[in-house]
Amino acid sequence: MGGCGIISGMAEIKAIFHKCEPPETGYWAEVPSLPGCVSEGATLEECKAMIRDAAEGWLESAWELVG
Repeated sequence: MGGCGIISGMAEIKAIFHKCEPPETGYWAEVPSLPGCVSEGATLEECKAMIRDAAEGWLESAWELVG
């Protein structure tokens, strides 16, 4: 479907959004630079919010591991 930047603090991270294949509905997204960072939502707006939250959680966990 396409990608866009999501903001987490001062960093912009690219997320790629996909429309679900029938019979599924909604959208799912992935952040290629954050392995395993995926999310979904019933609408594109919900999916954007969910992937932003998932990316922030991924980054917070990574900081805790190296911190």
